[in-house]
Amino acid sequence: MNDRKPPKIISQGGIKMKIPQKINILGRIYTIICCDPDDQGNDNLGTHWLRYTKIYINNQQDQQAKESCLIHEIIHAINGLLDIGLKEPQTRRLEAGLYQVLTENKLF
Repeated sequence: MNDRKPPKIISQGGIKMKIPQKINILGRIYTIICCDPDDQGNDNLGTHWLRYTKIYINNQQDQQAKESCLIHEIIHAINGLLDIGLKEPQTRRLEAGLYQVLTENKLF
């Protein structure tokens, strides 16, 4: 019996993006939590917790920002797990590039 919950669907402007409750990043299962800034302990747009395998996404941003934020936090997870050594400016550039490719080609 499958007791998994279906992913949340967030819709804005006719575009639908699935934000899963869990995501597998390099074999580690991350919980994705969409919440208000106070619930994540800061006012960031997103937060990645490598140790606790959690990604927090700030609910108080528009849909495109949420989508881009999720990519940004996934990059942080990959960077941490593979010890790549990306700095925040590099992470932001990768986020922008990947978001454009994924959205323009309707892959996201």
